[in-house]
Amino acid sequence: MSKEGLSKRIVEQRVKQGFSQEALADLSGLSLRTIQRVEKGESIPRGRTLKKLAHVLNLSAEELIDLDLSDDPNMLVLLNLSQLSCLLFPLLGLIAPLLIWIVQRNRTQYVNDLGVCVLNFQLLWNLLVFAVYGVCLMAILVSNAVSTVTFHFFVASMAVLYLYVLTIAVYNSVLSHQRKRCWYKPVIPLLR
Repeated sequence: MSKEGLSKRIVEQRVKQGFSQEALADLSGLSLRTIQRVEKGESIPRGRTLKKLAHVLNLSAEELIDLDLSDDPNMLVLLNLSQLSCLLFPLLGLIAPLLIWIVQRNRTQYVNDLGVCVLNFQLLWNLLVFAVYGVCLMAILVSNAVSTVTFHFFVASMAVLYLYVLTIAVYNSVLSHQRKRCWYKPVIPLLR
């Protein structure tokens, strides 16, 4: 990318998010002079400077540099909804977003960050589902029968887990379509 392209992208993102040069400097911990030089194309931000600017602008450093990334909110919606394949089998809720993430993370804006969030969420969700299976299986093995308590625990736990993943996937799909930041909680931050 040229100096002019990067400086234009930084100015564009700063203005889009309503920051003045002074605010961007304060939030990033960089000097006002550095921000001015970068925006005029007098210097190219590298390393820590690039990461600080990207962080404040809610972009990855790659997204800030790469103007060739397509801007496709439908891909973000698809990524969010792909985790609903867990309704067929729990691990599909992890595999489907993983495949989309691998293919699209360097082609479509925001897919990399969103994919990491979805995958971290699905990792925890799958662990919880299999933990419920394990607890119920242990209860059956210990009591040598399927008790009413075990059955009700299993049904209630699965209902809560599946309702939660359905709600989170649909809610975040709407946010993605509106170009707002998605919300995935709780997560196990294994991927970054």
